[in-house]
Amino acid sequence: MFPNFSFKFVTPAGVMFNGLVKQVVAVNVEGEFGVLAEHMNFITQVLPDVVTVELADGPIEHYLLTSGGLAEVKDGAMRIIVAFPIRA
Repeated sequence: MFPNFSFKFVTPAGVMFNGLVKQVVAVNVEGEFGVLAEHMNFITQVLPDVVTVELADGPIEHYLLTSGGLAEVKDGAMRIIVAFPIRA
């Protein structure tokens, strides 16, 4: 079992989600990618699609990205910055 890591979902209106998660799955130009704790540092464009967030306490949340954005994993934490996410 992987440990949890910090994840933040940022929009122009403010922070939509900020907390501990087990896994985040999103889509970039190469296809679907997943991030777990201790993932290497990287930055990528995310495409309009569904982002799946598995929360630390078990539930899974889905967010629809109506526009692309940016995903960054740095020093054990991840953030996604997008213009218009919708919680599905």
